[in-house]
Amino acid sequence: MTKKEFILNPSPFNDRLDQVEFGKLDWLLVNEIEAEQFTRENTPEAVWQNVHNRYPKLSLLLTQGSRGSFAFRVNKASWEKEFQRAYPVKAVDTTGAGDTYTGFFISSLMKNLPLTECMRRASMAAAISVMRSGAARSIPSAEEVEKAVLQKMNEDREFSSRPEYLPGLARE
Repeated sequence: MTKKEFILNPSPFNDRLDQVEFGKLDWLLVNEIEAEQFTRENTPEAVWQNVHNRYPKLSLLLTQGSRGSFAFRVNKASWEKEFQRAYPVKAVDTTGAGDTYTGFFISSLMKNLPLTECMRRASMAAAISVMRSGAARSIPSAEEVEKAVLQKMNEDREFSSRPEYLPGLARE
C-alpha cells in the first residue's frame, strides 16, 4: 500500500454495521456468509456487482473456505478480478483459518505485492493453519508460508512442464 488504506473485516456481521460509512473504506473483507448478509447475493460476481454499484471505490475480498477466494480491486479507471484456489490439505481444525488468511492478505497488501501474490500467500497460510490444532498457535510464520509457496510453485512448474500434461501435445 502506498497510501493509508482503510480495511474492514466485519466478522461477525451484525446490525451495528449499518452505521459504517462503507464509501470511506478501501477494502471490505468478508466470507461468503457475511457477503450474503451484506448484499443478499450468493455468487462472487453478484456480490461484487452489488458492492461495486453501491460503493464504486470499494475493493472486495470474498473468501469461500475450501472453495477458494475472489478479490475485486478497484483501480483508478477500472477494476481487476482475481481467483485463488484453496490448497487441498487434510484439515485438523479450521478455527482461525479466516483470521490467518486475513492477516496474511493484509500483510502482503502492505508490502505492495501484486494481488495474486497477496492471495497466494494468504491461501497458503490458511492451508497450513488448518493442518494444526488451535487458533493462535496454528498460525504459521511468514518464513514458513514463503517456503511453502515457493515449494508449491516449483511443484506446479515441474508438473506443467511434463510433455504428457501439456495440452495439445500428442502422446507417442
